[in-house]
Parts: sequence; structure tokens; C-alpha cells
Amino acid sequence: MTEEKQNINTKIKIWVHSFLFFLICFFCHTLLYQWFWMNDPIFTDFNNKGTFFMRAGALASILLVVIDLILITSLNKKFIEDANKTNSKGTEDYMKYNVIASNIKWTSGFFLLFNTFIWGFGDFIFINFK
Repeated sequence: MTEEKQNINTKIKIWVHSFLFFLICFFCHTLLYQWFWMNDPIFTDFNNKGTFFMRAGALASILLVVIDLILITSLNKKFIEDANKTNSKGTEDYMKYNVIASNIKWTSGFFLLFNTFIWGFGDFIFINFK
């Protein structure tokens, strides 16, 4: 395989991994928020509508930060392992891991903003849309 095709395949793999991370985050957030939305009336009384749903934003933020730390740490370890090898692909590997880490950070930032919004205004959203 030529070097150009390898570069294209590497870029495709990077974006596939980044998109999969986004889809997994989106799917998990959807399930979490749906569960909290459906169970809010069970766990709270009628005077405190939406307070259980608000907690989903806090829980999702905490989980996302922990997952990010684990992913970024494992990517850094993988990069260090690859950098210690005696091949000439050090810069290419660095760029690959750097792009994946950057995409994880941006995706997580988006979801953290969304989670903060739910955390702060979840009770209003629940009351007005339930």
C-alpha cells in the first residue's frame, strides 16, 4: 500500500474513532436523561417537580469527566509507548493521537455545556415540557 493510501486510511480511522466517541456519548446521555425524565415523578413529590431530572446533568458531567480522564490517560500512554519505538513514524503517531485527544476534548466540552444547562435549568425544562 502506498504512503498516500496509508495516510488516508489513518485519517479515516481517526475520524471514525472520534465519531464513535460522539455517538457513544450521545447514546449514553440520551438513556440517562430519558431514565431520569421518566422516573422524576416517582422519586419527588409534586412540589419539587424536575429536581430528580436536574441531577442527571450533574451525574452525566461527573461520568463524562471521569471517562475523559481515562481515555486521555490511555491515549497518552499509547503515544509514549509508540514514541519509544525506534521507527520514523513518531511525528505521524503524535499527530494521530493528538487529533483523537483533541476531538475527545471538544466532544466532551460540548456535552459538559449541555449537562451544565440541564443541571441548572432541568427543573424548568421538566415543568414546562412534561
